[in-house]
Amino acid sequence: MPDTCHWTYRPGHNVSLLRGDRVLATYSFANKDGAKPFVHPLTTVQGVPLTAFQPSDHVWHRGIWFAWKYINGVNYWEEDPVEVDGETRSLSEGRTLVQDDETVTFSSGCAEVATWLDYVNPEGLTVMRERRLVRICPPQSYGDFVIDWEQDFTVGDKAVSLSATPVAAETPWGGYAGFGYRAGRNLRDFRVLTSEGATGAEANGAQARWVDISGVADGSKDIAAGIAILDHPDNPRHPPPSYVFFDTAQFGYINPSLVRDEPLDLPAAAKLNLKYRVVVHDGWPDSAALERDYQAFASTQ
Repeated sequence: MPDTCHWTYRPGHNVSLLRGDRVLATYSFANKDGAKPFVHPLTTVQGVPLTAFQPSDHVWHRGIWFAWKYINGVNYWEEDPVEVDGETRSLSEGRTLVQDDETVTFSSGCAEVATWLDYVNPEGLTVMRERRLVRICPPQSYGDFVIDWEQDFTVGDKAVSLSATPVAAETPWGGYAGFGYRAGRNLRDFRVLTSEGATGAEANGAQARWVDISGVADGSKDIAAGIAILDHPDNPRHPPPSYVFFDTAQFGYINPSLVRDEPLDLPAAAKLNLKYRVVVHDGWPDSAALERDYQAFASTQ
């Protein structure tokens, strides 16, 4: 690990990677305030902030996070203010609840956080359980760094259907679900690039091994930064369709959405494993470098 990088760990709350006194990444894994686990803040090695946190247009967007849209028709995505024990919390109809204590280990300069989550319907029944492993590694010699995100789901004693809002004439914005990234409002003039060479709006719905979104930072044409999300070849429906939404008014979002085009139905007691890698980079994306990153990720078990 570079000499200037170090870790802080707040048991029951979060773990952070710092370079000097600047936070590069914080993973908040407990949801005592009702929030789903998330990565925020996230900053490049050169100091460009990358993540939006609870922006006014979608207060349930928190940097990098995972949320199913619908499980058996119940919404686990959007959140509304709810009074709980005298406090106002933002909660979804279906709850994603962190269970038990986390396990945090530090090895080869990386931090690895294991947590257990329950997906609970409005009747209080756990429809799925998940073991999540998030690994953050410090910057490489060329400045990029990675976050690995692995999830092992076990369906409960009844079948589940995982789905998204259909992409239709009345809901052309539909299709998002799962692992996503909301770009910080300091980024604009976004560019999107996929492993298959799709750019701009044509990337939305296109299958891709990886998808990158980068933007001009802090209003300077000389500064750009972004992230790529890599989908592991062992994931179901790989390569998945990419959900991409961006404009020039500081709204950027990407998501490899395996349920964009059709639901994923799982029988009782079924297992589901998902693996993603996030590559954090300064500058515009280098497709050859990202392809090398993807091949390295694909070789992992």
